[in-house]
Amino acid sequence: MSENKNIDLKCPYCGALRHIDSNFEFIVCEYCGASEPYRESEKVKIERMRSQTERQIAADKAQVQKETELKKAEINNVSQSIMGGLELLNKGDEIISKTRSVMRTIFAGIFMIGLIIFLIIALVIGRHFF
Repeated sequence: MSENKNIDLKCPYCGALRHIDSNFEFIVCEYCGASEPYRESEKVKIERMRSQTERQIAADKAQVQKETELKKAEINNVSQSIMGGLELLNKGDEIISKTRSVMRTIFAGIFMIGLIIFLIIALVIGRHFF
């Protein structure tokens, strides 16, 4: 993450404002063009490194937060899919149970019809022989 910050200083040659380039290599006067190597103090180096580290930590934290939210959404989707599957299984069990009940009723009805037909045939045949 590159951030371009300039530090302004007065030029010792013409008095105009000059700045330190963003790479911290030269102090440049935009008016007279004078430039000289920039030597930063240990305190400035430490502060720049601290600032860069803080920005990087903030960027990393934001990335981790984003990835965490994406994973949470993914887990939520999987959870909803599982719950939907469980609902389908429960409905399937209900349908099977109702189907079994209907099949028992149909079987009992067919059995009763067959028994009645058998009795009617037995009565008709029985009258012919007796």
